[in-house]
Parts: sequence; C-alpha cells; structure tokens
Amino acid sequence: MKFTCETAAFSEAISTASRAVNPKTTIEALEGLLVRAIDGVIYVTGYDIGGGIGICVTCEGRVDEPGSIVLPVRTISEVVRKLPEEMMVLSTNDRMTATILSGDAESSLMGIDPADFPALPQVEAEQTLTLSYDSLRNLTRRTSFAVAITDARPILMGVLFEIKGDDIRAVAVDGFRLGLSNEKLKKPIDGNYEFVVPGRSVAELGRVIKETDEDIEIAVSQKHLRISKGNITFVARLLEGKFITYSSVIPNEKAMTAVVRVDEMIESVDRVGVVINERLRSPLIMRFEEGFVNTYCSSSQGRVRDRVEAKIEGEGCELALNNRYLLDALKACDCEYIRFEILSPLSPIVIKPETGEDFTFIVVPLKYAKSAE
Repeated sequence: MKFTCETAAFSEAISTASRAVNPKTTIEALEGLLVRAIDGVIYVTGYDIGGGIGICVTCEGRVDEPGSIVLPVRTISEVVRKLPEEMMVLSTNDRMTATILSGDAESSLMGIDPADFPALPQVEAEQTLTLSYDSLRNLTRRTSFAVAITDARPILMGVLFEIKGDDIRAVAVDGFRLGLSNEKLKKPIDGNYEFVVPGRSVAELGRVIKETDEDIEIAVSQKHLRISKGNITFVARLLEGKFITYSSVIPNEKAMTAVVRVDEMIESVDRVGVVINERLRSPLIMRFEEGFVNTYCSSSQGRVRDRVEAKIEGEGCELALNNRYLLDALKACDCEYIRFEILSPLSPIVIKPETGEDFTFIVVPLKYAKSAE
C-alpha cells in the first residue's frame, strides 16, 4: 500500500476513528486502527467489538498502491500529529511495516495483518429516521449524563429512544437521576418504534457527528444502528431487553416552582462545591425562600454559602443533593432560564425549561440531618 494525503486530514481521521477503540480489548488487532486505501480514498476504522461501536472516517488522497494495514492507535496518532509538513506519504511492505514520510521526518511502525480486524456490521435498515443535527445533539447531550455506569441492570446502561409519528424522545435513568429530551423528526414514521442504544455509543455519537445544515438519517435494524454523514460512518450495537417504565419516576404534582438563570445556578453550585469532599460526598443544601435559591455546604474542608435570585411560587423548602448530579443536569440545559419543580424535600427535584417541555431532568435528593446553619 502507498498513498499521499494531507497530514491534517489524516490526523483528524485518526482522532475521530480512535474514539471507538477500547484499550482493554482482548483482540490485538482491535487495539489499533485499520487503515485502508483504494481508488483515491483512505479509510480509517476503529472498532470496539465488545462495546459494539465502530467508526469509519475517510479522507481523500492519491493512492499509488491499494492495500491495508492495522496500526497501533496511540503511536500512529502521535507520529502523524507531529509531522512537519502539510503532506505525508504512507507506504507498507509485505512484512507489515508502515513507513511514514513528511519533509525530513521518517517513521517506521510495525503493523498487524488486516485480516485479523473484524468487519463492521452491515445494517439492513428496518426503520430510517430523519432529523436535524440540532435535534440529534439535543437528544444525546440531554441524556448521556444520566446513563447508569454499573451493570447491575444492564438495560439502564443505555438510552431509550421512543418514536411516535414525528415525535422522538430519548430517556436515560440510573436510579439517582433522569434525563429526558423531546424532539421532532423531519419525516414522521408509521406507528410506534423504540430501541435502546448503549450510553457510550450515545456519548460518542454526539461528539463525532459534525455540525451540519443537512438532514441526518439514522438507519436502524433489530441489532444495530448506522449513521453515515459526510466522511464519517458510525455503527452501534443496540441493547436487548425491556427498558423500565420511566414515567413512574417523574412526579405528577408540585408544591413549589422556582425560575432561575442557568448560568447563575451553575456558578453557584460550582462555588459551593469547592469544599465538598470527594470521598465523603457532603451534600449540597438548597433552600428556596424569599426570592432566592440559597446554596450551602459544610464539610471538613470548610463552609461556603451562596445564593441566586429566583422567581418562586408556592411554599419554600429545603433539600440536599449530590452536587455533581445537579451540575451535570444544569450543564445539559441549553436555555437561559429553567424552572425547578418540587413536591417535598424527599421527592425528586424536577428541572425543565422555563417554558415548554423540551427536556425534563430529575435528581433524587439525599436524606440528611438539618444543621443549625
């Protein structure tokens, strides 16, 4: 194999494809990237067969000799990133050695036989969903933070996607918090449809698909989904099993609402959180009263108080929260103002946009002994 291409384009392809690589894989070939060149196109593929995620990125170049090789991801990434010239040449020999030339720089890397690299799954779509980039971004960023990270209930390590006509909803629940996002498809489907995507795949999907004004199509089969956009093809294996009845987690009543600016609330939680001990996880106290949300924390490292102006309706209350869980939810809010909805100090705190129902976030409060603060 021998090809010439722009160094920056090849480096970007490596960076994107490497997001699929799992360094803990037991398959040696999957610790690297498959580089394949044919008909003027260079393909760079990363695949985590255990995690069920594959990313293939293309860049254009001059292909003098078609071929392929698997190269170690960290080494090829560092070598290409530090090349001195705008153009580079990569060639291989029959001993699976790759030589990379750029200006006066020359590197030789030992590769692996591409025959050992599994092929990405072929997705025969039984349903195709069409949506905008903004909708896809919202569905992923508003839910990925609430995905379970332990396999006590494997299905909760994924994000549920529900489609009814032109409505698409994504939901993630980990037992302590919930993230829900509502968006619209560009084209309605017939009937109802649902599937569960692993949380890691959802997070990576939100990172690798680039912003575009063009529609995005998601092809979904019984076991996989595929998105091909621009020079990127993203494939993910779906989770099997029945998702929980998440609607039962969302409170139907509220005794109090408070409207606050998102940026001010994030800054307040950040300020108070500096004294929270990561090992003991002291709670963040939120007190709603007299036009303010008061935040407070006391730990072995000190005490911090802060407050944010709020428009409060109903009787004020006080509750304790995991500051990191609250911060994750606040950072996923893509609006200027939000409203907190609270039924009681021990019921979940609900976070929604000031108007509308584009998203719903829930954080379960902590039990704590009130201090005299």
